[in-house]
Amino acid sequence: MASDAADVYLYDEIGMWGVTANDFARDLRAIKSSVINLHLNSPGGEVFDGIAIYNSLKNHPAAVNVFVDGLAASSASFIAQAGDTIVMAKNATMMIHEPYGMAMGDAATMTKMAEELNLVGETIADIYAERATDTTSDEWRAAMRDETWYKAQDAVDAGLADEVAGVAPKNIAGSVFNLSKFKHVPKWIAQAKARVTDAGRTMSQSNLDKLHSGMADITAAHGGACDMGADCPMAATANHAHKPRAARGVRLAQLAAGVTLSPDQLEQIDTYLDSIEANAEAIEATADAIEAVLGIEDEPEEDAVSNNSDQYRAKAGLIDMDLATVGGRAA
Repeated sequence: MASDAADVYLYDEIGMWGVTANDFARDLRAIKSSVINLHLNSPGGEVFDGIAIYNSLKNHPAAVNVFVDGLAASSASFIAQAGDTIVMAKNATMMIHEPYGMAMGDAATMTKMAEELNLVGETIADIYAERATDTTSDEWRAAMRDETWYKAQDAVDAGLADEVAGVAPKNIAGSVFNLSKFKHVPKWIAQAKARVTDAGRTMSQSNLDKLHSGMADITAAHGGACDMGADCPMAATANHAHKPRAARGVRLAQLAAGVTLSPDQLEQIDTYLDSIEANAEAIEATADAIEAVLGIEDEPEEDAVSNNSDQYRAKAGLIDMDLATVGGRAA
């Protein structure tokens, strides 16, 4: 693409569910124009993809003009700061918040995740502080912790944008997003309705393929670990091989008969119980993530997943009761 100015539209989520840093950087490298007009309308997404997109814009030789046409939330808000000029549409919105993520493991794992999130938060706050003169990173961290939403003029007043355009844009593609993952969405923000069908949203074939692939991975992982047999709510799922329940019944019968277990055997059973609990939590977290992406609420599939995780926990409780006859779970 070669001309005086190139128009780039980032009207999607950031990351695997929308525009990845790799895809954006590849397309950006093809632009040879002296000016890039980046139009933003995004609820944000994966933080490291956002930082990579921000840096790719900063490092491009062209002058970058950013136009927030609808929403620049989360990682999209600091991508906007890569612009040499930042213009908010008259009815546009910007939002900043603390980064968050998921971790599963022991206390050391959780502590490490907290440290990494804090470092990422400092990096993002530095981006805002660099843009907004006479402000500090600590001030921006406080605003991020509050999940602060800015109307167009508020963003300018805060130093996150340079001006408000006089005419509001019309017919912005994909201007309504599912924002349920955020905590303090103002009433004046347009949001997608609870159900995808009600909101009139559609998924691209690429995103649909990613969803199906992720669900297949979850099914395979569950099938490899579950030994509930026909009692498992997911037993009817295609290509889902469950271990026979009989083996577990034999082991429980031995425990009930007072078979003496070594400390190593107790520790192995204790580890298995922990894995059951982790599996239940992972299933629930995955269901929540899929629901958040699609904007689905109270769907039958969600009930099936909840029942599945509940049965995992019930199974763990029964095993705990049997272990009590031989000295309880390992410490």
